[in-house]
Amino acid sequence: MRKSKIHVAITDDHPLFREGMSALLNEEPEIKVILKASNGRELLDQLKSTQVDVLLLDLEMPVMPGREALDIVKMRYPDIKVLILTMHNDDSFIVEMVDRGANGFLLKDNSVDDVIDGIICVTHTDYYFTKRVRDAIKNINELREKHQQNKFEKLTPREIEIVKMICRDMKSSEIAKELNISLRTVEGHRNNLIAKTNCKTTAGVVLYAIKNKIL
Repeated sequence: MRKSKIHVAITDDHPLFREGMSALLNEEPEIKVILKASNGRELLDQLKSTQVDVLLLDLEMPVMPGREALDIVKMRYPDIKVLILTMHNDDSFIVEMVDRGANGFLLKDNSVDDVIDGIICVTHTDYYFTKRVRDAIKNINELREKHQQNKFEKLTPREIEIVKMICRDMKSSEIAKELNISLRTVEGHRNNLIAKTNCKTTAGVVLYAIKNKIL
């Protein structure tokens, strides 16, 4: 049975932002901030003894930057959902973070409601892509398209159907009910999709779907 609150970690080197965001998130009934760190090294030290569901991760930090921390967290703690929270708004930068395993990407000028939505969404669906992120993926894909072979054909019709449902934010249980198949079969398809598309997460599968115009 799932615990009542989503356990969140915030890693940012600005104390005012870190404490302010923590206070705002703790007002949300479904969320509890249980870890605060000022850099990647401090985060990793605390994760040894603290179980976290969702990590809000800044990228420009001293000691250990967010990029390095993201790679290590995804390797050591694959179940933690990582939401990048930064001021960097470049298309290629956004796509790079998703390629590296981030489950979502938010800008620091997004509203607190957007952050809350992101935390809840990645907990239930494994990814959170705002319109800004989807636009960035499409923009980068247009630049790469002439050099990139479309791998859409290697997915089966059933896998394509499930990808489309995943991109509609449907949970595995909802997909199983819609297609009249078992939950175990859906999870098997999801695992096959991750393997076939060479992705690390469901967020990566959605990125693949957008790049290859499956949607």
